[in-house]
Amino acid sequence: MFIINTLKLEKKILDLEYNIKKIKISCDASTFRIIIYDSIKIMLSMIQLIKNKNDLFGKKLTSELLINVISFLTTKQKKACQRVCVTWQKDIQKNILLEKILLSTKLKNILYRRVICLEFVPQKIVKIKNYLYITNYHNACKFDTEKIRLVDDNNLKYYMRTLASNDNYMIYDGESSRLDIYSSNLEFKNCIFVEKICGVDIDHNNIIYISTNNKLNVYNIQGDPINSWDLVDNSHKKYQYRNIAIDKDGIYIADYAFDCIRKFTFYGELIESWELSSPRKIKIYKNYVFIIDIENSKIKVFDHNGRFVCEHYSLRRMYISDFVIINDLIYMSCHNMIQIHRLIF
Repeated sequence: MFIINTLKLEKKILDLEYNIKKIKISCDASTFRIIIYDSIKIMLSMIQLIKNKNDLFGKKLTSELLINVISFLTTKQKKACQRVCVTWQKDIQKNILLEKILLSTKLKNILYRRVICLEFVPQKIVKIKNYLYITNYHNACKFDTEKIRLVDDNNLKYYMRTLASNDNYMIYDGESSRLDIYSSNLEFKNCIFVEKICGVDIDHNNIIYISTNNKLNVYNIQGDPINSWDLVDNSHKKYQYRNIAIDKDGIYIADYAFDCIRKFTFYGELIESWELSSPRKIKIYKNYVFIIDIENSKIKVFDHNGRFVCEHYSLRRMYISDFVIINDLIYMSCHNMIQIHRLIF
């Protein structure tokens, strides 16, 4: 703050922050170019003010600002920025974060790797730390993702009704519209009562998201409501699935009843929506959105703005009931097996 006040940069930084917000919701090329051009002009004027103070307190301020701007861009836009200025190229080699942002590789392909046969037909896969719990409400098995094999566990019955999890907590399907919250070591914590549940997820900050016929409800891990907003009512539809995925950019809902994907801010503002036939399960991995096209037995991949990237069928085009992605491997539950496919970057 001392640097900002001393060099009178406050207004320019506010202007840059405003541009970053506009970039996040921009989807057409002309608007993007205008915003970037304006941001570059702002940064050039800041360079003039800073002049000879680039290394003040050990930081290159313009490079730090550049990182914040670029971190919100698509892969194609990042590559365009990569070619803009030779000076930035030099900074890439000196800044690990900038190198990660600019030089991140693009998803090139998805390849089949192997199959793990099961003694039952799985419906859901739950990830907890390095393990997958594969269930169908009546049966369950445990899979070690490091050793790539099934392992024994005497507590499998506790995972048969798990709806969502992170590495800390599990959300368990109770009775009469009740969801139970357990720690990863199976200690009961709290419960939440919600009518007409269509989808459940929990993020890495232990915030719980529950979709219903007409609402998206947000709770803390203690079960206290912290936010809620309206969704288009799907109660008149035959299939009412509304599976949820969360990442740092927002909340994604695969709205099966209305054949679309909706993306919200964490405050409930709809910022993106695109059509997609029969979207069922949805996951976010490395800034890509992976969605099961249940009618066509394949996974479709989009960037975080809804731009199509690629698609990949299950082996022998088997029905896909669920999937998770860990360490560039997709684990699909299909028929009486788990199919493992590798993401190629």
